[in-house]
Formats: sequence, C-alpha cells, structure tokens
Amino acid sequence: MATVATPYSFASQPWLARRADLKIRPAPTAAAAWLVEDPAASRYFELSADEYFLLRQFDGRSSPTDICTRYERAFAPRRLDDAQLDEFATRLYHQGLLVSTATGQGEVLRRRATETARTARRRALLNPLAIRLPGVDPAPILSRIAPACDWMFSRTFLLLAMLLAVAAVGIAVLRSDLLLRELRAATAAFHPSMLLSLALVTAGAKVIHELAHAVACRKLGGNCREIGVLLLVGVPCLYCDVTSVWMIPERWKRAVVGAAGIFAELFLAAVAILLWNASAPGLFHDVCLQLVVVCSVATVLFNGNPLLRYDGYFILTDLVGTSNLGERSETVLGTLLRQCYCGDSENAEIGPLPARPWLWAGYAFASIIYRTALTVLVWWFLRTALRPLGLTVVADAVLALSLVGMVVIPLRRTTSAIRQGLLNGRIDGRRLGVRSLATSLLLAGALLWPWPHRVAAPAVAHVREGRHLFIATPGKIVSSKQLGDVVDAGESVATLVNLDIEREASQARSEAAQRHAAVDHLESRRVDDPAAGDELPAARQAAAAADDRVRLSQKELARLVIRSPVAGTVLPLPQALANLGEDPQRNSANELDSSPLAPRNHGRYLAAGTPLCTVGDAQKREAVLVVDERDVEFVQTDADVRCQFDATGTRIWHGRVIESTAMRDTNIPPEVAAAGHLALEAAPGGSRRPTAEYFLVRVAIEDDAGLIPIGAVGQARIDAGGQSLAARGMRFLSETFRMQSPAR
Repeated sequence: MATVATPYSFASQPWLARRADLKIRPAPTAAAAWLVEDPAASRYFELSADEYFLLRQFDGRSSPTDICTRYERAFAPRRLDDAQLDEFATRLYHQGLLVSTATGQGEVLRRRATETARTARRRALLNPLAIRLPGVDPAPILSRIAPACDWMFSRTFLLLAMLLAVAAVGIAVLRSDLLLRELRAATAAFHPSMLLSLALVTAGAKVIHELAHAVACRKLGGNCREIGVLLLVGVPCLYCDVTSVWMIPERWKRAVVGAAGIFAELFLAAVAILLWNASAPGLFHDVCLQLVVVCSVATVLFNGNPLLRYDGYFILTDLVGTSNLGERSETVLGTLLRQCYCGDSENAEIGPLPARPWLWAGYAFASIIYRTALTVLVWWFLRTALRPLGLTVVADAVLALSLVGMVVIPLRRTTSAIRQGLLNGRIDGRRLGVRSLATSLLLAGALLWPWPHRVAAPAVAHVREGRHLFIATPGKIVSSKQLGDVVDAGESVATLVNLDIEREASQARSEAAQRHAAVDHLESRRVDDPAAGDELPAARQAAAAADDRVRLSQKELARLVIRSPVAGTVLPLPQALANLGEDPQRNSANELDSSPLAPRNHGRYLAAGTPLCTVGDAQKREAVLVVDERDVEFVQTDADVRCQFDATGTRIWHGRVIESTAMRDTNIPPEVAAAGHLALEAAPGGSRRPTAEYFLVRVAIEDDAGLIPIGAVGQARIDAGGQSLAARGMRFLSETFRMQSPAR
C-alpha cells in the first residue's frame, strides 16, 4: 500500500496506540499470522507475525527505542532500525489501526479524511474502465433472495449443472464449425447498433454474477455489506462487497464464495448454448450467442484469470493459502529489482523475503504485462466500436487515464525513491547507471531485431490454373461436356440456345441487308438524280448502325457457346458457387440436379450469371488468399506459405506465392464471403462489397494427389521475412490514428 505523507512522524510523536475496538484473530491463510478487522470502516488487514508483534507494542507509552529493542530480542538475529519502524507506524496510522493521544489530532484526522477522499477520487479517475458508484445495504434484498436460492446449493442441482455443462460442451464441439462461422460473421459485420444488445447482455450477466457472490457469502456465514452500481467499460453492472468472507476460517468456503459468480456465468453460458442450438437465426439466436461469449470467454479472460484482481485471483489466494498475493509479489519484485540495480538489500516490508522469491516476482511481472495488454485490447475494442460515431477521442482519453495510473504514477514513485536513495547513500549510483544502460541496450536490441513476420489471410482452395465458367448469355443448354472430360484451351464446354437472341440476330441481319441495298440504290442514282446524293450520308449512317447491331447480336450468339479459357479437366464447382445455381432469382426453371452439365439438365433454361463448372488440373491445387491492402507490401513472389483448411482438419499444407493482383468487388471469392472472413457493406444495386481494399494472392499448394476439396476454406500465413517490434508498433499507431481511411 502506498505511504501517504503525514505531518508527524512516529519519531516526533511516539505516543501512538492501537485502537481498542479492533477485532484480531488468527488468520485463515498460511502466509499471514493474524487477521485484523476494522469494524468502523469494514476493512480487513492481514499481518505477519513480525507485524502483529509490533502492533501489540504500540500501547501509547513505549518509545521507538523500546519497541526496536523488544523486536530484536524476540526475532534475533533480525534487526529493526528507526526508519523502518517509522515507516511501518506511519502506514498503520494512515490505515486507521493506530491512534495518537497528542494534541491537534482533530486537524490531522480531518486532513487524513480529506486526503483519503482525494485519493479515492484520483483512483476512480485513473481507472475509467471500472467506476464504482456508492452503494446501499443489501440486507432487505438478500433476506428475500437468499432463502429462495437454497436449492441451488443442493447436490442434486450441482449434478444437473454438471450434466448441463457436459451437454453444452458436446454441442459446442460437434457444432464448432457453425459456432466459429457465426462468431466470425458477427465480428466482421460488427456495427455500433450491436453495442446496445451486447451491453444489455453484459449487464444482465454481471448482475447475476454479483448476486451469486452475495447469496453464497450469506449462505456460508459471511455478510454482504454493500451493493451498488459498477460502470464496467461504460456498461452499468452490479457489485457486491463480500469482504467479510475473510472472517470465515474455512478455506474451502471462501473459495466457494469466490467461485460462485464464475459458476453462475458458466451455467448461463451452458443454457445459452443449448438455446442457441435449438433456435432459428434471428434476434434471439444472436443474443444467445452473445451470452455464450460474455459468460464463457470473457469470464475466463477477466473474472477467472488469477493475474487480475478478480474472482480467479481470490480463489487462488484461498487455495494456496497466500493472502495479499498481488501486493506481496509486487513488493518482492521491487526488492529484487533494487538489489539487482541499486545494490540496496533493504526489504521494504517488515520480515524476510518469502521462499522462492523469483516465483513471486514472476507472478507480479506476468500480472503487470497481462493488465497492460488487456487495457490496450479494451481500448482497441472501444476505438473500433466508436469510430463510426466519430468518438474515438473518448477511447483515447480512457487509455490515457489508464496509462497514467498504471505507468506514470508508479514511475514517479520509483524516481522519487531512487533520488532519495542516492541522497542517503543506500543506492550505488555507478551500479545503477551501468546496469540501467545494459538493460536499455538489451531492450533496444529486442525492439530493433527483425523478428519473423507472417501475414495472415483467409484462403480458399482452387484447382491449379483453374477457371470458373459462368453463363454470360441466358439460354437453354442443349449440349455439353461431362464432368471428368479433358478439354483444350478454346474448346467448347457447353452450347446454349436462345430463340429471342437468334430472332434479334436474324432481324439485325435482314435490316442491315436492307440498309446496304438502299445505299447501293442511292449510289446508282446520284449521277442522274442530285437529290439521291443528298440522301446518301444518312443512308450510309443507318447502314453502319445496322452493322453494329449485327456485330452485337453475333457476340451474343457467340456467348451461347461456353469455351474453356485454359486446357484441363472439367470439374464440379465449389459448393459456395454451386449454390448460386439454386437461386430462384437466377433460374426460372426448376431446381438444377447436380451439375448444370448433367444430361438430365439439357433443355433447361439457365439465367445469366449461373455458374457452370471449373476447368483446371484435377490433381493439383492452388489457394487464393484475400490479403488486406495494408499487408500486401510484405507479400513477395515465391514466399513460403502455410495453409490449414477446415475440410482437412489440423493438417498443414505448404506452398509458395505465385502472383498478387488487385481485387475488384465482383471478384470476391464467394467461399470466403460465405464463411464470414470478410467484412462486407451494402453497395448500390443491392450488392455487397468489402469494407476495405484487398488483394488476391495465388499460392501453389503441394497437393499433387488432389486431397484438398475444391472450394475448401481455411486460413493461411505468408512468410514475410523479418520485421522489428518497433516497426510493427509504429505501423499500428499510424494505422490506428490516421485521420481518414484511404479512398476506395
């Protein structure tokens, strides 16, 4: 806990005494010896044997010298100097465990109350992601809710909950493809309007979460002192103060109270996934999916993670018997850093370091890194959600305030401590400078080192050098090649007949003949009849227009013969393309049977745009990757690629980049769009186009046996050489804070 400056040190005001109303009993954890309760402020403190011994010495009469002498006699050979005792006494005084009989304490207490309130406001301001509002006494509410929830603590309910969880996990595994597809689609199509439903789902889940803590605490002998509103990333949620659980001596009961909220959310997630599986696509279906994510993934990342000061952290402290794990580990980390960099072997806390101090320090370091990464992740999510509303400055302000509390204030304290240590000679300045310089060089090397860089992109499997054939001009199919036939480049694959086009072509030819005959007639008359010469330019223009209509009609007739642009084998269409042939808006005839080339489909009318078949090498595959324009600069020809397709499980397929071309909106691989890998937006004419610019990258896959199904969708990673962490960070910042998106 941070030390707050006091107008009187213990050396100048030695007459301090412990409060008589404190409740003290043996601590239920192994790391602490005694538990102290402040009944007036509803606060709890855990003291080690050394700290408890010193607390007992403050009787209002003993001087600092007397207390140090008694401590050294009781804990020999350890020693305690006046500075350590003064710091410890100051901390207890500001925590309210010690009082002074000196005159003028009213003013001191008033100033302390003012400083405490100011500190609370500062902490709330520097933690805008979780703002806790004043609460009320929940006893009237819990007196009605708790008796009605007794059945939830029965063995029968626990058994049913376990069976429900097993069923939910089974559904999630069996339908994982659909579940992941809907999650990707929801993420790609995220819109600010979805924030309302997501906020309501989150708020409802957290209300049940906190009520579960309160009911469990009351059931197992504790007391919920306060209940109120918590603004969690701006979402109103509930919070319950169940700190009285520390008075429960049984470790397992405290762990149950800590796990009650997580259990309630996982139970909600299990129910939600069953309802998601049973419901049809729609609003209720989407809300169930959101509830699954909020109550499972988010619970594990936040509440269940022991690196954050939430439920998982307190469950861990109860299970391992180590209280104040976060504060103690950070203290150990600070002590080890001082010993390494400053040569200062003094421990900031009373008593020796715990066993295996590097394990404690590792936990503190991992917790700091995880909290920082999570803060940046929340900021990125807020910025993405608020960008369409033009409110990204709100997300940036939240990040700035969070970083002040996480970085700036601790850095100021560290700088102040180093300055004080250099002045009093406890810190070796030369050692500090050399080791700080060495650390800076190592960090600079890590930031500037070209670490392996890979570009991730969705991929779809095609045949090597394959081409999809579509109907360009509608008509009835009368003859065609069959699947498996080998064709040459330019060879006919299918022939269609369209009587309307043939009639128009015949009329165009007849009209052109008439127009040319009129021109010839005027040419023969213009010598004898000057008026015929005047009519000749208009007649020639009409004949030219008729010729143009003939050429257009001939092109339309030529399109009725579908020719292969490459040599290869006639292959079936990928499923995503084949489904287009079943669209009633595209085909006025009955639903097609299998391939449009099948003999049973001869004589059926095929609309323009109907996919026909694929022509390519049946035994070789290539992957078409959809790469974001921001990453395409890192894609080089012949670069190594690793692909994993949903249809082939976890097998990794290797390949190399063949070429990269700009993609038009009409060239979006339908398999990728159908799988939800791209964010699409409405375009004029009722079509949909990607919200960003992409490039198509062709990759030759090492699959000479043709084991990858045509149209299989997956993910690919392109080897993009090396890129330093500094360059990646600068690129991320430049893309995040650019004033406007590039023109389409």
